[in-house]
Amino acid sequence: MITFAIPRRTPEPVTDFLSAKSAELPFKARQEFYEDWHGRASFAPGTYILTGLEWADSEMRAWLSRVRRELSGRSDIRFLNDGRTLGRHDLLRVLEHTGQNAFRVRRLDADWSQLKFPVFVRSEADHNGPLSPLLHSPREVEHAIAYAMFGGYEVDDLLVVEFLDTSNETGQFVKYSAFFVGDRIIPRHMLTANAWMLKHESGEYHEESARVEREYLYQNPHRDEIAAICALAGAEFGRIDYTMVRGRINTWEINLNPTFGGTSPAKSEKQRINRARRADITKLFYERLIDAFNAMDLPSDGPAIPVSLAAPRMRTMPHVHARFRRVEKFTNRLAFAAPLLRLAGKAVVLAARAEARLG
Repeated sequence: MITFAIPRRTPEPVTDFLSAKSAELPFKARQEFYEDWHGRASFAPGTYILTGLEWADSEMRAWLSRVRRELSGRSDIRFLNDGRTLGRHDLLRVLEHTGQNAFRVRRLDADWSQLKFPVFVRSEADHNGPLSPLLHSPREVEHAIAYAMFGGYEVDDLLVVEFLDTSNETGQFVKYSAFFVGDRIIPRHMLTANAWMLKHESGEYHEESARVEREYLYQNPHRDEIAAICALAGAEFGRIDYTMVRGRINTWEINLNPTFGGTSPAKSEKQRINRARRADITKLFYERLIDAFNAMDLPSDGPAIPVSLAAPRMRTMPHVHARFRRVEKFTNRLAFAAPLLRLAGKAVVLAARAEARLG
């Protein structure tokens, strides 16, 4: 039995995967919400995949880490991921210090003014892309921070990130994505577009791009480097998004609750055509993914396994991205909003730095 533990705020990736692929799975699988684990003091035998840890509060993460350590010597239960798995900020800082990433990232309470401009603001926890366009001055950053705050994002969740121009000689940007399950590395897709912010829906697909992507999936050229980065992060399930700079991986993020893709109906004729071009690629990905999950499966027979400390109540984190976009659209119509937002952003930054010094 494989149990996917998920936060209630973002169940869609696992739910969609299990709904679409349940008939193809050679193992039993289910999903459970962290929020329903409050008071839990035992686990059935089996495999537990801890997804969406980006949204787990510190108390829940500490409990998950303790449970994994406590049960680590047993052969009838295993966990993929850990409460100590590095989040976006900490992983990118490590990769910065080791020289593996050619760009830097800072929290609001750090001196982000020393970063190389342009930069952008983004959330550490969500995976909806940047919360700002490219910003060319500290004043613009403060403005973007205020937008994010009024849109519902918390100070501790906001990051300022250097822009790394990875465009090739034709002006196109390339993003690679690969899933990992245990020690298996499974390439997912290779996206190409003229925009620096690459999401699956913005990728450009044609026969040549499909051919190059097909080579990427079959050859799995970055397997060893990806495995090393995942080990550094303490991550055993998720998806790594990255690019190549002068022959070296630069990691954008590791997503612990990734969208699997290709399981919902096509939303447009263009998407239907693109999926048809990539049908063999998608088929290969899911075959490899399901085989990797199957290798992690453990029997669920046997008595419940007790743990010494019951699970805490997990704080449910609200969806704020849609609200942020509504606030952004509304304030852009108000002539007086910009200077007020800049002042608010500056105040937030000063308060964050003061709190860091006191702490």
